[in-house]
Amino acid sequence: TKMVCPNYKGEKLYELGPVVSDNNMITASGVAPLEFARDVLKKLDVFASNTLDSWYSLNKTQKSEYFFQLMSSI
Repeated sequence: TKMVCPNYKGEKLYELGPVVSDNNMITASGVAPLEFARDVLKKLDVFASNTLDSWYSLNKTQKSEYFFQLMSSI
């Protein structure tokens, strides 16, 4: 980061991970769109937790068992 942005001062606050959430701020790596979407949906309380878990697992693994879990949780 210092090579690209030498005046950057936030390295002590940096958290390594695909997604970082704090209060109303959610940020993610560009290679973690699914994890970012999951955290946004969780924060917005769009789904019950078991529905969100099934949705995430289905999209992460593409296994049909999670499709059926998702459908039964709705």
